[in-house]
Amino acid sequence: MRISEAAHLLSIPRHKIHYWKKTGLLGATGDDLTFEDLKRLRLLESWRKNGLSLQRIRKLALRLQPDRSLMQMELLHGANLALREGTALVDPLSQQEFLDFSGEATEEEGRVLELRSKKPDAIRTDDWSDEDDEIVRLLEERLAEEEREIEGKLVDARELQAAEEGARLFEAIRQSNPEKAVATLEGIIQDRPDYLPARIELGNLFFERGDLDSAARSYEQALELDADCVEALYNLANVYYRQEKFAASIRLFHRSIDLDPGFPESYYNLALVYYSLRYFQQSAELFESYLEMDSDSPFADNARDFLDDIHELADGDPSPGLFDGLD
Repeated sequence: MRISEAAHLLSIPRHKIHYWKKTGLLGATGDDLTFEDLKRLRLLESWRKNGLSLQRIRKLALRLQPDRSLMQMELLHGANLALREGTALVDPLSQQEFLDFSGEATEEEGRVLELRSKKPDAIRTDDWSDEDDEIVRLLEERLAEEEREIEGKLVDARELQAAEEGARLFEAIRQSNPEKAVATLEGIIQDRPDYLPARIELGNLFFERGDLDSAARSYEQALELDADCVEALYNLANVYYRQEKFAASIRLFHRSIDLDPGFPESYYNLALVYYSLRYFQQSAELFESYLEMDSDSPFADNARDFLDDIHELADGDPSPGLFDGLD
């Protein structure tokens, strides 16, 4: 399955999937995702929403034995991940067992006990044999539901229109011919100018084709519909950067960070914008923020190199305003 299809199916912004893929949390190459990747995506999104950092997830993945996988992890209260070893849950990094504070202890006081998971949807290793089928069923059920609504289920006109547009949008996303995909999306927008997903997807297509002006227009129109759409803000900030509209790019990156402060790549890209403008103090602070969030990603060494360059420049160029505050 392509990234664009998975983003629509799982309701995860495409730029997040790309970042997770570039930083090694997904395994497939190119623009395709395996079923294993789709299962990981669902876990990653759930874990991130529960406050688990990408840095900790990656460390856990690196520490796992070859016969283990992230999907054998169980998410506990307090944004902790545990690996099931027989009847016990173990911290994969410290190899210590979790204590049971549920009040249901049956062993003597002070002994490390099995932790009974308090989350009803805790992940168990024996449940994953059906996950591939579940993802396919999810897609089929969504399309079937849209078709039933179109065929006359009792819904109001706006819901019926949304179902039709959702089916057409997915048709465009699955198109292997970019020209046909663009034509389908433009048809949706003509019929429903306020349909935000179509404008974002059209911008994505134009961006992938290198048509930055058209991509910018699509994202700008998306933001006219929803000024707080993080996906449109982030994508348009990247387009503006490539168009050398630096002030606008900085403003949009800051806004996307305000709305989604847990996405590391926003800090990295904004640091690059400031660096290109020789605003080294701001750039250094953002690279440092990035490293605090994701210090072992493939881009972390690049961030450290930029910081070294900034400090060398600071030693040789005491220009006021550029290096104030750097040690």
